[in-house]
Amino acid sequence: MIQNFNYITPVPQCNELIDIALSKTNRRTPTVIHPGYEIHRIRNFYLRKVKHSSEEFKTRLEQICSQFPVLEDIHPFYADLISVLYDKDHFKIALGQVNATKSKIDKTRNEHVKLLKFGDSLYKCKQLKKAALGKMATLVKKLSEPLKYLEEVRQHLSRLPSIDTSARTIIICGYPNVGKSSFMNKVSRAHVDVQPYAFTTKSLYVGHFDYENLQWQIIDTPGILDHPLQDRNRVEMLTITALAHLKSAVLFFMDLSENCGYSLADQIALYESITPLLNSEVLVVFSKMDILRVSACDDPLLTAFLENKKYVEISSLENINIEEARNMVCEMLLSERISEKQEKLNGFVHRIKPFVPEIALNEKSQDVHLGTNLFLNAHENETYLCENKYDVIPEIFNGKNISDFMDRNISTNLQKVVDGESDYFVREYNVLTPEQRRMYEDCNNARMHANMISHFNKRASVPTLWKNPVDPNKVKEYDLTEPKASKGPLTLVKESRNKKVQKGVSKKHVDVKPKHLYRPKANKHS
Repeated sequence: MIQNFNYITPVPQCNELIDIALSKTNRRTPTVIHPGYEIHRIRNFYLRKVKHSSEEFKTRLEQICSQFPVLEDIHPFYADLISVLYDKDHFKIALGQVNATKSKIDKTRNEHVKLLKFGDSLYKCKQLKKAALGKMATLVKKLSEPLKYLEEVRQHLSRLPSIDTSARTIIICGYPNVGKSSFMNKVSRAHVDVQPYAFTTKSLYVGHFDYENLQWQIIDTPGILDHPLQDRNRVEMLTITALAHLKSAVLFFMDLSENCGYSLADQIALYESITPLLNSEVLVVFSKMDILRVSACDDPLLTAFLENKKYVEISSLENINIEEARNMVCEMLLSERISEKQEKLNGFVHRIKPFVPEIALNEKSQDVHLGTNLFLNAHENETYLCENKYDVIPEIFNGKNISDFMDRNISTNLQKVVDGESDYFVREYNVLTPEQRRMYEDCNNARMHANMISHFNKRASVPTLWKNPVDPNKVKEYDLTEPKASKGPLTLVKESRNKKVQKGVSKKHVDVKPKHLYRPKANKHS
């Protein structure tokens, strides 16, 4: 899950908030009122002003409260990160003051709306309106410090890196100036500033790289020192928060040459102090191997430290074992994830109880019964063994169709059909009597006749001058009782509205332009 806080809009300050609310109230409500108006009209005029301004203030304040994250609803890593950077209690108090101001504005509006309903003059109503807007503006001005603080928090939240808490993650930690940022620049596509002095990195930096067709994210953390947790500053707490809440593999960097300014004993003590925070695999990386190698160091403290630990030597300056260290930590994290999924799967499989049927297979004679009785219940059903139950049944045998011989009396029935004694194939399938059949055909023909007439007459979308309606009286009589052979096709006698065609002129018929398309002539007034 990637948490990004760039969606939070800039927090308006108190004077800007007041200007926005009052200007919108002035633009969206009536602005002209006269003493001659009736008193109920004057009251409604100022009531609208008070209600609209209160809604504007509440909408702006509610937008500020809703956009900032609720610490209990986001990932613990981001919740602790906000608590480390901005003090969780101070952050909640600022949001609480903004939220409390909303209810105070609502209370002020209700009080002055009640008073406005009893106003008996234009002057009294106007003064009540000014008092209401003045009190609302005073309440907003008291939010000057909380709004400034929330704007600073918003700016800092927008600069936080977008870290995917569910992705494959590698965290780099260790003392300052031991080569953490140099290794990250070599491995990933990130570019972190590298300087010869300590505490160059003061925030979390995220980089990405590909390994085994998978995308990985690597996080460079600020350097930390070996002292109690309560003595650590804000920059060091960023590293502690990432180690405590992100499920990842850890690369702990150490400098055997002690050019970083810290002894080997201090670095080992730091590893022992942060071990309780780690909940995954740790790979010890000895940087600057071009200056001093592990084999050349005969310190007994180092020998005791390396027992049962995985380590690798690298040199970012000469690009030695950079890819080996990256591949090793990726394989460690992959194997750990696979083992966790396997344990989860095993725990789930143990909860599954496969159903084993208690019905025994009964062998019975092939002559008595083959197959399964379909009329028994599921628990009473029986399965029978048969050696040739999967054999293919032929359809043709000795040139004859087997389905023709399924009936035992087929030869007798066939002989009866040949002799004409059987009426097996002579059957009447007509359900209607001849009179009912004739009535059905008459009704069907009449329905078709009526549909054909309505097809020509019901053309409402065509202009009247373009129509050539059918006169039902001029339709040739269609004798439904006449035999089918003597019937001709149904013809309609159409009456032409074109006078030239009626007089026998051979000129083609030209449609008349509809009247609504003509431009009417202008009337001249004297």
